[in-house]
This record gives sequence, C-alpha cells and structure tokens, in this order.
Amino acid sequence: MRHRRAAINAQSVTLTTGMTQKSTGYTMMRSQSFTSRTPVLAIGIVIAVAGSLTQPWLVSVIYSDTDVLDILKGLYDSSLYFGSSMATATATLLGLMLTLLSLANSSSVNFDERLYDRVKLISLLAVVGFLTSLLQLAVLSLPLGKFPSVPEYWFKVLYYLINTLNFVIIGTVTSLTILLTDAIFTAINKLQPG
Repeated sequence: MRHRRAAINAQSVTLTTGMTQKSTGYTMMRSQSFTSRTPVLAIGIVIAVAGSLTQPWLVSVIYSDTDVLDILKGLYDSSLYFGSSMATATATLLGLMLTLLSLANSSSVNFDERLYDRVKLISLLAVVGFLTSLLQLAVLSLPLGKFPSVPEYWFKVLYYLINTLNFVIIGTVTSLTILLTDAIFTAINKLQPG
C-alpha cells in the first residue's frame, strides 16, 4: 500500500494553490478527497435534520385531533418494516464492499485512492445505518399501550425518538447510495475496455 501511495504522490504535481494536477495518472490529495465527500455527507445530515423537524410538525397540523397513542401505533408498524429492511440492506452492503475490494485487488488494473476512500466511507456509513436500525428495532420492541404507571409525556418522547431514528436512517442510506454509485462508476471507468 505504501508503494502505491508513493507512486500516486510521485505522479502528482502540486501547484501554488494547493491543488493537484493530473500528470501521468489520476491522483487526489487527502484534503480534496474529504472535500469531495463532504457534500455527500451534508446531504444525508440535511435530510435527517429536516425530516426530523418537519414530519412531527406536519403530523401535528394534519392529525391535531388524533390521540398520540394512535399516531404512535401507526408509526410503530411502518418503522418496524423500515428498520428491518434497512438493517438487511446495510448488512448486505458490507458484504458487497468486501467483494469490491476483492475485485480491486485481484484486477490487473491499479485503482486509485479514491475508490478505496469511497469503500471505507461506504463501509462506515453502512455500519452506522445498521446500528441505527438495530437501535430502532430495540426501541420498537417496547410495549405500546395505556399503562397506569406510564406518564403521558412518554408517548411523545417515544414518538420523537422513533421519528428521529427513521430520518437518521433515511439520511444515512441516501448518502450511502450516492457514494456507492460513485464507487461503482469509478470501478466501471477503470475496468471498461478501451
């Protein structure tokens, strides 16, 4: 790996602005790699925050006369299927990243650092999505109903927690999809003939 990085660094020409220019091969400095993936992560964060704030407001406007327990039961059902499918999807993505690494290592084509950076980031986000889905499923295993010892505010706390977990998963999977598409395009561009 050191020889590959040294070869990549030897191929790059640093300008006075700190940018990297392509000379004999594709190269990308670490700071540029981070800058290029920051917007993708920001998209996921914006979706998670905006959804977590907007959806409860919409529910309060549309279903203002509905009991919070009824709203929570509807959210429970959909979140159960959503959390289960996202846990499965993110676990599958981890296996696919191992396959992509195997392809990159066994190929006669030398892949640049960008692909490996993307695989690392996709794997990290897949783990975050998987763990968030498991946390959501654990929260959804709590019994739901009117119990004498459960205070009324508990249902609102539970509603906001499940809603926030839903949108964190949605934001994570959105970022994962964009990064995965970029990694696939990078691999295709390197492996295609001609």
